[in-house]
Amino acid sequence: MEKQSSSTGWGGRRKGAGRPAGARNRPVLVHGLPETNDPLQWLLAAMNHEALPLRLRMAAAKALMPFMHPPG
Repeated sequence: MEKQSSSTGWGGRRKGAGRPAGARNRPVLVHGLPETNDPLQWLLAAMNHEALPLRLRMAAAKALMPFMHPPG
């Protein structure tokens, strides 16, 4: 193993090590959501869209909650 330069002589960056760029946390592309300037309409459509993962649908529902059922 070739010695890497650092304060202790070992460690540091290695070529090819680690997760490839873009391997995780890619945005989910979903077709069928409306192109609108109204965020409430878009969130409502996202909440009811069957192709979205449940995690994203639940996040849309949480964001809509104060608008659909105002506190008071």
